[in-house]
Amino acid sequence: MFKILRRFSIVSFIAVGAAAILITPLYRYTAIAGMIGLAETNNVALARSQLRSIEDEMVAYLVTSSEAGAPVAARPEAIRGMVDDLMQDASIMRIRIFNLSGRVVYSTNAKQIGRDENDNPGVIAALHGDVLSELAYRDRFNVFDRAHEEDNLIQTYIPVRSRGGIGEIVGVFEIYRDGKAFVREIESAELAVLGGAIAILALLYVALLTVVAHTERMIDEKARALVERAETLSALGGQMLSRQVAERKAISEGLHEGIAQTLSAVRLSVASAASDEHTKVAVDHARTMNSLVPVIERAIDDVVATALKLHPPSLDQLGLLPTLDWLCREIVAKHPNVRVSRAPGDVEKQVPARLKPIIYRVLEQTLWKLASWDDTLRMQVELDASQDGVAVTLTAEPTVVSMAASASAGDAAQAPDVSAIREYVVISGGEFEFASAPNRPRVVRARWKRAA
Repeated sequence: MFKILRRFSIVSFIAVGAAAILITPLYRYTAIAGMIGLAETNNVALARSQLRSIEDEMVAYLVTSSEAGAPVAARPEAIRGMVDDLMQDASIMRIRIFNLSGRVVYSTNAKQIGRDENDNPGVIAALHGDVLSELAYRDRFNVFDRAHEEDNLIQTYIPVRSRGGIGEIVGVFEIYRDGKAFVREIESAELAVLGGAIAILALLYVALLTVVAHTERMIDEKARALVERAETLSALGGQMLSRQVAERKAISEGLHEGIAQTLSAVRLSVASAASDEHTKVAVDHARTMNSLVPVIERAIDDVVATALKLHPPSLDQLGLLPTLDWLCREIVAKHPNVRVSRAPGDVEKQVPARLKPIIYRVLEQTLWKLASWDDTLRMQVELDASQDGVAVTLTAEPTVVSMAASASAGDAAQAPDVSAIREYVVISGGEFEFASAPNRPRVVRARWKRAA
């Protein structure tokens, strides 16, 4: 009944996919920043340890190279030998030494010796006493970036100080370390976490679908139970109305055939006794008996009216349509300003027998209520019977005089209460509608579907 699983599966799949898409760049940014920071810190520690091993010779060389006229292209054997020993570490790609002017005084790449790099941010920071380390990170996802020879290299600039590292700055020590191992760790961790996140989201998606499917089954079971209960109540309501109609019919026949005829016989006997010239009753008694005749006649009229109100015999003898015509005449007789008519059409045979007393009762109560509420109405009753069921439409619109009076009074009148009629129709298994608006016809509709 309630098909929410398909809609929820689509919406939740889109939501989970969007969450995964949003998590991916957030995690990449956080993870890469953390890994890069760790790699740079490690490289600083490595650079410091390497610097200590050649610090004395490097300070002496920097002091010498800073003197006026000293050749910057010189590569002292002591430093070169120590640097060659450091280069045995496969992760170290290049080592350079700068003097105070920012000139390269030593490099593992001989072509760079003598190059002036006084505008290098790393050299500038180191000459001011700061340590600068940076990873030129480029992973497999940077497909739109151009490859560069310094991609995934960790550059670290450390100031070189005299007197065992506590004196004045005499130069800069730069070390290039291969960061591909860190990049591989970053990518492995990234893929592992993203795979785990996707797996968790997938499990969450499946769990949600399972819960929703179970909930949908529960809702369907409850809905079916409610439908079955409603059908049971409708069937019980129909049986109750059928019994009520039968009881009304029996009471009506008892009143009409029994009490009314008995009262008629009593009236005839009293009238005959009062008019008999040979009776020995006194004149006063005759007058009393004559006064009882109209009382008995009114009692007979009341009994007949009650019997007709309970169940008019014409409904069984003549049918629904003639009985409705008689009802319209009765209302007009009671309310002369009301005009009641039935739309032409012969649907007598198409209306099921069980619905005829129900339709009559609905129209009777509605017509009398509307006529009592406003005695300046034009009302028309229309019946329609088809293969789908039976429909009754009652249209009530004010006359021209009534509409003018209503407009002058601000249309303060409220719509009549038809809640009892609505309940009667619903209990009988039908549908009820009542449309009411100021200066507009009031429409009452009742529909009963044909039983399958």
